[in-house]
Amino acid sequence: MLSEAEAKACCANLYQSDMTKLIMGDTLHPGGLGLTNKLGRLMGLEAGDLVAVLASARGESAQALGRVFKCNVLGGRIRR
Repeated sequence: MLSEAEAKACCANLYQSDMTKLIMGDTLHPGGLGLTNKLGRLMGLEAGDLVAVLASARGESAQALGRVFKCNVLGGRIRR
């Protein structure tokens, strides 16, 4: 069984690989920005709403929510 640090390192290496970027695109999550936008619609996001995004990595999804729904997005990666 991997330790927490080993698991994090493994995921970080996977997300940095060219193959992962080719398969998953810039958002690095299944469903991509289409799923992010669908979630925003289901949540009823409107201009001026505040959205907190945890573990946002590079922030593509958070930035997309701000652009598409004209909401205020607070995102960042939590580090230990």
